[in-house]
Amino acid sequence: MAVGRGSDVLEASQVRIHSAVGGVVGAGFLIAADVVCTCAHVVARAVRMPDNEERAPDQPVDLDFPLLDGRPRARASVVSWRHGGADVALLRLDAPVTGARPASLVDGTGVWGHTFRVQGYPVGADHGKWASGTLRAGQGLGWTQMEAHEPGPVIAEGFSG
Repeated sequence: MAVGRGSDVLEASQVRIHSAVGGVVGAGFLIAADVVCTCAHVVARAVRMPDNEERAPDQPVDLDFPLLDGRPRARASVVSWRHGGADVALLRLDAPVTGARPASLVDGTGVWGHTFRVQGYPVGADHGKWASGTLRAGQGLGWTQMEAHEPGPVIAEGFSG
């Protein structure tokens, strides 16, 4: 199995979502051999849909695996869509990608003090930037607070997915 620059599962699961015109619009990660998890708003940008559209798009999504040898490209279709508060989209790949491996998912409760690392694609960083930090607890909207370690990058737009 050729994973490329790194051999850990986190790197082998990383996905970069592209717009219909080729620009990078966000991140995602493989959660099964042929299923990618990302944010619904990232998919909406990729297919040039209005941000407030509640209906899942019919168009395929272009993506690649930037940390695998050869940066294999793939296409995927939306199979689950939760726009608005949940902001989650699941994409089914047309075919599994050689070398890609699903990320291990964990229960998101009781994570206070756990460290994390995440790759994102903020403006000007289409090849990606890693950020790391410490998880805190859930907030009023149900999101878990993430504190980035300084002097590293701030987790902002472009780390979605």
